[in-house]
Amino acid sequence: MKKDTKTVQLRKWLIGFTGWCDAGNVVNNMVEHILSVTEAQKLDEWDLESYWHIESERPYVVIKHGLIRNFAWPAMSFYRLESKGKEIGLALSAEPSRNWKHFAKELIERIEAYGGKQVIMAGSLYDKIFHDETIISGVVLDPESLNLVLSAGCKLVEYEGPAAVHTAVMEEARRRGIVAISLWIHVPFYLKGPHEKAMAQLLDVLGRISGVFFDTGDLLDRWAVRVKNIEKILEEDEELRSVLEALKEKEKEEKSPSKALPATSSMTTTPAKPKVIRIDEFIRRRKGPSEGDFYNE
Repeated sequence: MKKDTKTVQLRKWLIGFTGWCDAGNVVNNMVEHILSVTEAQKLDEWDLESYWHIESERPYVVIKHGLIRNFAWPAMSFYRLESKGKEIGLALSAEPSRNWKHFAKELIERIEAYGGKQVIMAGSLYDKIFHDETIISGVVLDPESLNLVLSAGCKLVEYEGPAAVHTAVMEEARRRGIVAISLWIHVPFYLKGPHEKAMAQLLDVLGRISGVFFDTGDLLDRWAVRVKNIEKILEEDEELRSVLEALKEKEKEEKSPSKALPATSSMTTTPAKPKVIRIDEFIRRRKGPSEGDFYNE
């Protein structure tokens, strides 16, 4: 698909990456939701094979009855979205595993070709928080962006450790005079599965910062149902309930901001091999002949 940058001009862009920087698949699920509630036009498909090690990302294949139906190389998809009368660009791909300098340079060049002046990137990370909490942190490059994220209710990131590709893209944006903001939604370390409340919160913050608001649809209704299942699991499993209660007490005593855990962390700062709630699996098994509430990681 060839991009038409002469007729398509989009000043604001939302960029998401899946993989290590998308704990709980919050970003990927949010993008799928956005595409379902907006007028979306696909603009381009950027072949990213040169930005991956085959060990970390493999081509996607669909085989039915022994026949190859679809084969797709790693790629970044670009869309033009219209929501509530306003337009914004959207780009999504898995996080590249090599050549970040060149990747960031080419990505920003593509955004510039579409007339892009503001880039907002979304990521998610596991944290020592609980399912009734929502925290969004921000990383910025300039005072105006700092005011934007603070007014949208975000905290400011305090972190040292392995970087995500967001930082490389932000540095390239800075060099070219493009406003760049990175938003991170925190999700509970013990919860695996869709987190509609986090998605809705991130959509709200994106709207406040970009001025382009997205319909959250039934996300919060679905989350209310999911919470009932979470509470049911906690009621039935004394061990996990005790772990979480002890963690809450520790957090209360320390009275300090939670420390983010990267998506691939072994979570050694919490009790060894903590139990993990897999909501969808829990619901499926409850409907079957045997029940299985938890799995250990």
